[in-house]
Parts: sequence; C-alpha cells; structure tokens
Amino acid sequence: IVTCKVTRIMENGIEVLVNDAVQGFIRKGDLSRERSEQRPDRFAAGDRVDAKITSVDKATRKLSLTIKGLEIDEEKKAMKEYGSADSGATLGDILGAALSAKEASGAGEPEPEPEPEASDAEPEAEADAEAASDGDGEADAEPAAEEAGEGDADGDDDTAKKDA
Repeated sequence: IVTCKVTRIMENGIEVLVNDAVQGFIRKGDLSRERSEQRPDRFAAGDRVDAKITSVDKATRKLSLTIKGLEIDEEKKAMKEYGSADSGATLGDILGAALSAKEASGAGEPEPEPEPEASDAEPEAEADAEAASDGDGEADAEPAAEEAGEGDADGDDDTAKKDA
C-alpha cells in the first residue's frame, strides 16, 4: 500500500507518482469497486490517493496500481475483524446485549422504570401466581374481575392484550 500523487488524468485511467520518483498507472477499472466511481475525471492532478501495487515493470520502472484491490482488502480485513453483515444478528439482539452489559455494570443503581414485558403470557402468569400466593380466597375473584374488564392487580387492562 502506497500513497501516490495524481500527475495526469487520461481516458483509460490515471498516471501517478509514487514517492515523488516512480511512475505508476491506475487503470480505469481499478479506480474503485463501485462501477459508478470508476471515472478518471473524479480525480484531479495533485490529488493524493492510496493504492495497492499489483505489478512492477522493471524494464520501464513503472508500477501498476489498484485502488479497487485496496478497497477489497480493507473490506475483507474489516469482515474478519468485526464479523459479517449477514451474521443473522438483529438490531434488537445487538442492543439487548449492550443493555444487558450496561445493567450488569450498574447493578447497584435502582432502575427508574420497570423493564418492558417480553410477552402477553408473562403478566397473566405473574398475576395468577401473585393471586394464588395470597391464600385469602381472593384468587377466584380476581380473574372474574379481569373478565368483566374491571382491571387486575397491576392496574392495566389485560383484556386488550388477550384480544390482540
């Protein structure tokens, strides 16, 4: 990988100077991975670009370079280091892991709000378990109140959740 200075723009690529001494050439097809960016006119004389050396012509002391190859190598390195974009992880998985790590680090702090409920079945099971653990006979009255739409132990209307 070398940094070169653009010396001349041509129709089929750009001529560059490596280390202010060695002539090089980047073909039009090697200017970028993206076909829409493979235009020599997007460069100007005097611009500095990073490129990868693909071959050396010892007889003429000219280099063949590629920006496209450098971009591909950098992407492969990033994929190897950070993982694939097609790993199957969702934003929720990533954020959930980050939140879990944050909660673990701040475990001594009280939470200002309760965590959101994962499914509709859990609140009902918790309410039934709380009612059953009371043991004072109100366990039978509470489900009847829920069915009538009068509310439940936690104060929200779970009938809407059942219908949804």
